[in-house]
Amino acid sequence: MIVSKIEINEPKELLNYFLSWQNNFNGIVFRGHNDESWKLTPTSLRISERDRPLYKTLYGHFPEDIKETEFIQAAYEFNYLQKFFIRADLQGLKVPNDYILRNSPRDFIGANALEYLANQQEWPPRTLDELAGLAQHYGIPTRLLDWSYDPFIALYFALKDSWQAEGNLSIWCLDTNLVRVVSMNNPDFPLRIITPPYFNNPNLNAQKGLFTLIPTVEKEMGIVNAKYESRPLDEYMEEKFPMEKLLKGIHPLKHITFPRHSALQAYKYLESHGYGSEKIFPGYKGIADQIMQPHQFP
Repeated sequence: MIVSKIEINEPKELLNYFLSWQNNFNGIVFRGHNDESWKLTPTSLRISERDRPLYKTLYGHFPEDIKETEFIQAAYEFNYLQKFFIRADLQGLKVPNDYILRNSPRDFIGANALEYLANQQEWPPRTLDELAGLAQHYGIPTRLLDWSYDPFIALYFALKDSWQAEGNLSIWCLDTNLVRVVSMNNPDFPLRIITPPYFNNPNLNAQKGLFTLIPTVEKEMGIVNAKYESRPLDEYMEEKFPMEKLLKGIHPLKHITFPRHSALQAYKYLESHGYGSEKIFPGYKGIADQIMQPHQFP
């Protein structure tokens, strides 16, 4: 199995597990989920009713076979990135430069966008990495999956508000050193690790964020004819990761679960350790959110 599973039941044991002198986390990144059943799936690949109006605007209908249509999916993602770029640029905000977007008409959507994508052999192209990272951090659906270099940041997102539900929460751990080595030596495993610039993005800087990306690569016929890839990261790695690594007992992913009924106490410990809303979201709102946490009141 690609995933090593660990169950932790006590709040102090949970926080102690992520201390650097308890375990070696060199090269490990972390992601917290409120619910252990949540998949390692990027936002743009979670098709929902919310997306139907955009698809109808672009193509005149919502394609029922969208989950098998990589080209349409890429156009959907490109449309969001393009709109983010244009609107942020018009407001005078700093945006990563992209030659195509910078030198195209403001209404460069629809058929023109599809023409641009038709010439691509990889989606998303590396020239859009920085823009996609910025857009993703502010809520635009992209193919990037968020992680943090800091395990306590992942714990914050997993624990916050989890005490309001039953079941388990979870923290995922990914060995990026191992992923990079395997990716360099295996063209069939093109998983990419992207660390965006922290400059002028206080939230991303505070959260020590980075992203993983499974690009669509079709060098011979272009992404127009590419197969749509929507599997969660762990399922994708289960198929693509070299078997010899697994036979040696190397697990690039860990999935740690923790009961929600103990989440409030664990969250209090985490907050006293300096990881509350005011650290995760620097500024007035983070301070206000921390003050207004229900557990602050008798």
